[in-house]
Amino acid sequence: MAEGTPRRRWLLATLLLLPPAAWILVFHSGHPSPVPRARGYNLIIINIDALRADHLGCHGYPKPTTPFIDRLAREGILFQNARSNSSYTRESVTTLFTGSLPSGGNIPGWRAAPGPDQRTLAEIFSGEGYATALLCNNTFALRDPAFARGFETTWFNPLDQLSQNAPALTARAGDLIQKWAGEQRPFMLYLHYLDPHAPYQPPRSFFDRMSAPYLEKVLPVYDSLRQHCARLIRQGLGPGEIFFENLVGRYDGEIAHVDASVGRLFQILTEAGCRDRTLVVITADHGEEFLEHDYVEHGWTLYEESLRIPLIFWAPSLFQPQRVGEAVSTLDIFTAVTALWGIESESSPFRGRPLFTGSSGLLQARPDPGPILGELLVQHRSVIRSVIRGKWKYLAAQRWLPPEDRPQALGEGETIEGSTNRHTDIWGPVIHEELYDLEHDPGEETNLIGRYPEIQRQLYRIYLDYRRFCRDRGYHKIPALSPPGSLDPAEKEKLKSLGYM
Repeated sequence: MAEGTPRRRWLLATLLLLPPAAWILVFHSGHPSPVPRARGYNLIIINIDALRADHLGCHGYPKPTTPFIDRLAREGILFQNARSNSSYTRESVTTLFTGSLPSGGNIPGWRAAPGPDQRTLAEIFSGEGYATALLCNNTFALRDPAFARGFETTWFNPLDQLSQNAPALTARAGDLIQKWAGEQRPFMLYLHYLDPHAPYQPPRSFFDRMSAPYLEKVLPVYDSLRQHCARLIRQGLGPGEIFFENLVGRYDGEIAHVDASVGRLFQILTEAGCRDRTLVVITADHGEEFLEHDYVEHGWTLYEESLRIPLIFWAPSLFQPQRVGEAVSTLDIFTAVTALWGIESESSPFRGRPLFTGSSGLLQARPDPGPILGELLVQHRSVIRSVIRGKWKYLAAQRWLPPEDRPQALGEGETIEGSTNRHTDIWGPVIHEELYDLEHDPGEETNLIGRYPEIQRQLYRIYLDYRRFCRDRGYHKIPALSPPGSLDPAEKEKLKSLGYM
């Protein structure tokens, strides 16, 4: 039936009268699952660390950051309104691997990881007879053994530099692809490109493409900017100022360098003869802040600059090219992929959606319009959740750290070895709330708490429904953490350079 028919309008009007809990259940119970069309395909998930959606050409960015990824977006399905479910890498990747939110059965917080009872994507594909590999650039965030479950091969780039590692990661992936193609083995490959993550040090040739001012002496994100952000803003740091424009130009140059490596990866797929039978998912673990709310980096808030990410599904033999405006999230990737392979996964109100439908011809994306939940549960930073439904966004925090208090937090156990349970009860009382109309205020500049009490209550009830869901399943008790391994001096220096210590 056509989209604008009276029957459809009547259905939508009826649904809007339902309480939030019933509304969620309706949109997560009856979605028609597609025929498992991807059976036998290879799967590559490309996760580009700290990549904001609005810095890609396919999302309207005017600089030439992603010409190759833009082409994939035109050939595949581009989700224009995708979000991560956390602004912290470990929590976000945990959600991608398990299809559950950080506190929905996983280990949340600074040492977030897939929960012991959660079945990961790699375990599922390994059980289907796939070769599986996790390849990651120089970050310690994913070295927890829980992330490696189900992967027969794990590789962390041994190069000492923190930027310019994308070609090495692609080369390692190419070696495996050629090997598996020769063995005629289907494969599931997870690639984590780190380059757009600070400290932003692209090759000079890629920086020069961004038409940003070149500086011999730059503003270090970790050694200076985080600690003195408020003072630097008072002194004029911001859009149009030379140090700020240099910072963003370096970030954009890193993105362009990764884009070139993704192009090389597709060339390898073609050479190996498996490009036409491979589904590629391109996304990011979170975005990046550039003073939109008076701070930088990520893992401090759940504002849109930290959550809005790219999400592209590319497989021309499976999908009709499409631009999708409905809101989706990292949580949906797990469910969408398993549905495409015909693999049964748990269905519940607070897990992902299949996304695709179609029983003949090319598949189309038709996401159910459910709410999007986000979590940042880093106890010595902020403990905060977001609920987005339609144009409304609600933030509820158990611990709220404004920008002026963040430099002090950098000295409070800011280490990957720190305890998850040391500061704040992640299910404690809400002490800080914000409400935004994203349609009229996409930059989240005007907090509307108190002005729309009914909207506020509806979104808060969704938060309460999720809390009840977790308590009913025992998820409010954080699983026991394994003792952290000791780090040698060289590893500690790398962590410091990435802002983790």
